[in-house]
Amino acid sequence: MDIVIRDDENNRAYSIVGETLFYAHIFNDGSIDTKSWQPINQELSLYHKDLMEKLKNLHNTTRSLHAPIADFPFF
Repeated sequence: MDIVIRDDENNRAYSIVGETLFYAHIFNDGSIDTKSWQPINQELSLYHKDLMEKLKNLHNTTRSLHAPIADFPFF
C-alpha cells in the first residue's frame, strides 16, 4: 500500500491492493494508523468506487513515470 488518499473530514485514509479497497483511521495528530488497514467488504458506494478509480489512475501514472524507456510501445 504505497499510494494513499486521505479523507480528513472522516478521519480515514484509503489505499488499494489489486481490486480491494482498504481503509485505516487517521489519528488526531494527522498520522495514519498503519496497523489497522481493513478491507471494505460491503457493497461499495459511489464514493468508494470513485476512490478506487482515483487510486488506480494514480498507480498507473506513477508506474508509467518509473517505467524504462524500452517499455513504451512507440519504440
